[in-house]
Amino acid sequence: MDPHAYARQVTRTLREQLLPGTLRGAWLVGSIAWDDYRPGSSDIDVLAVADPQPLPVRLALAEALAALPCPGRKLEFVLYPPGPDQPSRWQLNLNTNPVHASTDPATEPRHWFVLDVAMARERAIPLFGPPAHELLAPVPEQTVRQALEESLAWHEANEPKEPNAVLNACRARHYTETGRWASKTAAGLWARGKVADPSAIDAALAQRNRPRDP
Repeated sequence: MDPHAYARQVTRTLREQLLPGTLRGAWLVGSIAWDDYRPGSSDIDVLAVADPQPLPVRLALAEALAALPCPGRKLEFVLYPPGPDQPSRWQLNLNTNPVHASTDPATEPRHWFVLDVAMARERAIPLFGPPAHELLAPVPEQTVRQALEESLAWHEANEPKEPNAVLNACRARHYTETGRWASKTAAGLWARGKVADPSAIDAALAQRNRPRDP
């Protein structure tokens, strides 16, 4: 199954089994939306907005989505409520490899959600409902820049040698200097001309582009 078909299957599960009548929108985001998907190494990222759900429904949702075979490295799924300040009020954060399901925003670093919403408002592939920018609330510029700083600090503390740390730093610099989002690959290629020694960027890009089995 290709990633787009899988994302549609995720959406059908939301609409028909778990959130009938309450799902307002769902979108394919992340590397696929930015034309930067790498089979075998990229995640499949889906965001959705639905009316507030009780805890048993959210837990059942996590279990059902985790049971779907994912053709990417893993599914990253976040369910938001309608309204402002969504990055602080998400209802479910699910990663499927290994399975990690959280229903409490206080337990997760906020920068992940701030940046995901900000980028999804600019670029997302609709799966159900209106364009993402109609249901995902605007994120204040100061909040975005603070989240970028928090993201850099998190990668430095947790994944200092990973390609993602290098390429996310490139994307943060690209946004800071241009005011525009870019894919990890595009940001890395842009940043090569901004540093005296691009060897770390080249290594990160080479590892990202290395063919891998799905």
